[in-house]
Amino acid sequence: MPRTVILQSWSKAMDTPLLSHCTASVRRWADHIGARYCMLGDALFDYAPDALRTKFAAQPVVLTDLARIHWMLDCLASGADTVIWCDADLFVARPHDFTPLETPHSLGREIWAVPKAGAPKLYRNIHNAYMAARPGDSFLPFYRDAATRLLEAVKPPVVPQFIGPKLLTALHPIAQLCVDDRVGALSPRALYDAARGGGPYLSATLNAHTAPLCAVNIARSHLGREIDGVNNDEDAALKALSVLEAG
Repeated sequence: MPRTVILQSWSKAMDTPLLSHCTASVRRWADHIGARYCMLGDALFDYAPDALRTKFAAQPVVLTDLARIHWMLDCLASGADTVIWCDADLFVARPHDFTPLETPHSLGREIWAVPKAGAPKLYRNIHNAYMAARPGDSFLPFYRDAATRLLEAVKPPVVPQFIGPKLLTALHPIAQLCVDDRVGALSPRALYDAARGGGPYLSATLNAHTAPLCAVNIARSHLGREIDGVNNDEDAALKALSVLEAG
């Protein structure tokens, strides 16, 4: 079996029942596939270059997007055959059906369902809540260098998704990134539907994927405020995850 390492980061200040549920699902998945599980707190930021750590001190989400790339590359340089990053709000609903792809790298698929004229409109994006890479692949070093140059060139603040989904989604049509359609994301409307057992936004999201979802990013930063006419809280997110886990 290849030596697989799964990486996550979260702060004890972020410890909620929802995040505990999500991270526990990743640990169970790591055990199931025989992977080594590694968790870092604020020490993750030590992987970001000093100048950028100072420049974006007020935007930890942006720094996390950069630091995870450095941590992944460090693990590959240390001998890992496969290294996988999972956000703290990524939930693995079907660990027994979820084996890492054999592609050189892989990223998550974000199908973002929003209301448009009373019906779901879908935006197809790439997300970095899940990233997998293997030695020798050129994507991760390229991503690190491109993200670094962008952050060096801009004046903060930037949008939180600046070097995450926005950069990756822009690169995908040109670079043809490897995407794992089993790893998705739930927009606020799709999450709202899931918490109630189903609905048009959840159905549109699931049907747009080319494979059944095994893991999903719940976009915790969108909880607790009204977006697209709904206001989800952590209890709603936990209900949604139970529905997804049940099939």
